[in-house]
Amino acid sequence: MCCINPNSGGGQGKIVCSKLELVLGEDQLCDLKASDPGAFLQEWRAIPNIRIVAAGGDGTISWVHSLVDAAGFGEVPVVVPFPLGTANDTSRALGWGGSYSGDNVSTILSKIEVGTVIDYDLWKIRVEPTDKTEENKVIKETIVGNYFSMGVDSEILLQFEQWRKENPDMTVARELNYVVYGLLGAKNMVSSYESFRHFCKLTVDGKEIEIPAGISCIVLMNIPSYSGGTNPWKNASNYEQVPSKVNQSILDETLEIFGMKGVFHLGRNTTNIPTSGGIRFCQGKHVLISLSKEMTMQVDGEAWVSPPCNIEMQFYRKVKMLYNSADDTTGMGLRTLLGAIKKKPRTLDD
Repeated sequence: MCCINPNSGGGQGKIVCSKLELVLGEDQLCDLKASDPGAFLQEWRAIPNIRIVAAGGDGTISWVHSLVDAAGFGEVPVVVPFPLGTANDTSRALGWGGSYSGDNVSTILSKIEVGTVIDYDLWKIRVEPTDKTEENKVIKETIVGNYFSMGVDSEILLQFEQWRKENPDMTVARELNYVVYGLLGAKNMVSSYESFRHFCKLTVDGKEIEIPAGISCIVLMNIPSYSGGTNPWKNASNYEQVPSKVNQSILDETLEIFGMKGVFHLGRNTTNIPTSGGIRFCQGKHVLISLSKEMTMQVDGEAWVSPPCNIEMQFYRKVKMLYNSADDTTGMGLRTLLGAIKKKPRTLDD
């Protein structure tokens, strides 16, 4: 079955929705914007061996995980990414590519039969205002599949989302979206951003972390793909000074935490070459953040502005997702994705 966000990818989501309806039939297709997705999934919860195709961006995939949570499936279904968003980092990490280029949907769906089911870490984040009231106890509480970030990258994302809402007819072409995103980044180059060390307290696994000078963006990363396919942790400039305690993986219940110094640093990261990435802080399982000023932040491509707040992020649970072992267009490979160790290779059972 398929849950699709028709608004993803400009007008592309509506086109794919029509194609999927021809292949799967109306009964196996849930338009997340036009129907009650919770009620739709309730009808499927007793059926074993379910594969749910989540057609949309990274936010859509997190949305589907939340819906599955609420539906109470007897047997946990396997979620399969279908990339219709802008960054599509979940899809990239799992070998389904960074975009949909108009391929035959039947061909794509046929790869589900030979895909590899893997355990995928999900995290939960809770954002509470520093000054709580009865009406405003929680700003945000949601599932995180890819990464949480705050600072200049989230500010650019929020500006891009506002542009898309104001210009819905211009968002059909993904290439134009990339151009606008780049222009917004260039615009923010002339802006000055206060270093996080002046207003942010970061605690990881009970230890306060010193934030380097000049950091204007902090990222808590779950998967080896950020902002459209880059890996700032792997390509960090200080990887020798801050080595990984555990190999970067999607199933280690561990976050990679790093920072960036401004828009130019974000742009350099897109080259994906060694030492062009972030500035490593540490790895960890339980993160507490205290912010004394208003800040733009995002979860899996969904941005918002928060007043001074306290943030907690910790491991939530494992979910089943499908790795495209038939055609890994990202070149990451399953062993890289699972954090395989050269000295002692892991099997799929491990």
